[in-house]
Amino acid sequence: IKGGNVATSGSYGASAVINFIPKLEQDYLLRFHQRVGTYNSGDWGLNFFKDLNGLKLFSGIKESGSTQRYVESQENKTDITHESSNKMLNISYNFGKRINGEKRNLLSLNYIRTSRDYDSQRDTEKLSMLNKIQSLKYSRDFDNFGNIKMIISKHTLNESHLWNAFNSSAGRQVDDNTLQFNAEYKLQLSDISLFLNYKHADSHLDYQEKKEDEYQQPIATEIYPFQRRRDGYSAAVQFKNTIPLYSFYLDNVQFNFSNEHVKDQHSLSFYSENMDGINNSKWRESSYMLSSSFLGEEDIFLINSYFNYSANFKIPTLYQQITSILYPTNTNPGDKLLMEYKENYEIGFMLFSNYEEILSVPQSKISAAIFRNVYRNKFRMIHLGGSP
Repeated sequence: IKGGNVATSGSYGASAVINFIPKLEQDYLLRFHQRVGTYNSGDWGLNFFKDLNGLKLFSGIKESGSTQRYVESQENKTDITHESSNKMLNISYNFGKRINGEKRNLLSLNYIRTSRDYDSQRDTEKLSMLNKIQSLKYSRDFDNFGNIKMIISKHTLNESHLWNAFNSSAGRQVDDNTLQFNAEYKLQLSDISLFLNYKHADSHLDYQEKKEDEYQQPIATEIYPFQRRRDGYSAAVQFKNTIPLYSFYLDNVQFNFSNEHVKDQHSLSFYSENMDGINNSKWRESSYMLSSSFLGEEDIFLINSYFNYSANFKIPTLYQQITSILYPTNTNPGDKLLMEYKENYEIGFMLFSNYEEILSVPQSKISAAIFRNVYRNKFRMIHLGGSP
């Protein structure tokens, strides 16, 4: 679906959703690569794949790095280093009776770990980020009764930033852990497709501010823990007209609806005076999308047109809320960030003709589209004084 329409979570999502599914089966047992380049840069990787009687194993590792130096100095202590690491492991197993040649049950385990590190030794500035995702997925086909999928996943994010501050160092660290359960059901009945989804997530975020002396010894440390519970429901129905009765007809209609309920628990801390007003913040919002397309054919002309409308929302993340409390930049009650809303519509058409005697041109095509996005309380990135 074109345009900035609502992005519905799950495998039935539409618009602004890019789903990368890595190829699990490979045509090798072991593969290794090494690359070197200027700026003392390079990377190496090792991949492994094996099919053990239906139990498929795939793992990979990639390490890379580079070193740069300021032109005004040749000393090692002025280096800028970049390092990155990627590790992954996929295990899957199909079992049970076969449907259309495929076994109806799938059990898979996935693990992904990525890290990024930046170190500017001249400016005493460091930035590091670690992401880990672990998931266990089970899916089953019920022949004529649809397909179910259940996923349990854990996401861990550790981010640390340290910078120079008058012969000492100041910094912040974020430890974010999210445990999520997702259940999906899909059913295909001739021209109608049905999709149902439920998602539950529990998040725990620790925000830490720290200071170190010139010998990298800790001076002061403050930790602020936060919690978030998120429950979401979504449904989608799609109608595909496979037996047109008129020369111009409705080809496809899709309707998506989702509802989310979010509850935050803020800890009492050094900033409790500001937090009391927004302790246990709650949000409950719904979004929906309508998509339709029309087809028509008359003699030498073919027309394809569509109309899309959506209304969506965005709830501020825990990290965004913490930042707004520590660095007040708005005039909302209790410095609370407001929810962002977005409304979108788009209309378009394409006219195609196939007639060789029109201006001696055998084929021609004309297309046009108009869209409009309206935002309310839109989030915008800002630069905070005294912070890189």
